[in-house]
Amino acid sequence: MLRLVLSSVESGAQFLHPAVASAADLEAFDDVPLTDHEGRPLAEQEAMGAFHERCQRALKETMWREQSGIVWPHLYADTLEGVRLGNRNQTDDPRILYFIGMTRKMAAIMVSRLLLALYHSSHLFLLHVDLKTDEAVVNELRKLIKDHPNIHLMRTRRLVQWGAWTMNLVLLDALHTAVSAGIDFDVVINLSDADIALRTNDEIVTFLREHKGRQFVHVSAPLPFACAASRPLWKDLCACECSADSRSLTLIISL
Repeated sequence: MLRLVLSSVESGAQFLHPAVASAADLEAFDDVPLTDHEGRPLAEQEAMGAFHERCQRALKETMWREQSGIVWPHLYADTLEGVRLGNRNQTDDPRILYFIGMTRKMAAIMVSRLLLALYHSSHLFLLHVDLKTDEAVVNELRKLIKDHPNIHLMRTRRLVQWGAWTMNLVLLDALHTAVSAGIDFDVVINLSDADIALRTNDEIVTFLREHKGRQFVHVSAPLPFACAASRPLWKDLCACECSADSRSLTLIISL
């Protein structure tokens, strides 16, 4: 899969497999024809010049990594310095790793409501704020969680596009963070600032205790577009982010 992911990393986060290609490395690869959602070549659109250049570099860097045998994607692991988890009420209570992704202006309000219903000191809460979200939201969250050592605001902030691979990538960062820190957890629950808790922590823990070892995965309907049997989906998604106005464009690239 060919991807471009923009991210901001504060101190305390680490690359899993850092690697940077030189200009000479990238010259070995030809440009890939790219089109917008209307099928128009990006290379012929003057207004998309800088955007087209960034996408081409991202594609060539990805092809260079694959040719070099570098594991992809790069994952970030926060150090979880100062994070402490409390004791479980019962020895067989599941420890839950909550991941909450946020992008909206009212994220702090929504997260406070989620924590009010779901909080227990034995659980680990990892919060990720979309890179394009206003910094005021980050400051509000810092104030909200400052007295709770089991709630961690991820230092890595990626630019997340709804419905794209980046939504999974931030979750993988969170999992990598918890595993790297040796956190003993039983269940992962993935939430966002659009979710509302319909059950309390006691209800969730009781249910999970009775179904220990089980996985609950929602499987969606087939892809919303038809594909002829004779034409398999030999395509990859490339998410190229336009930092100038925080817009993003997903390009379908035939390989």
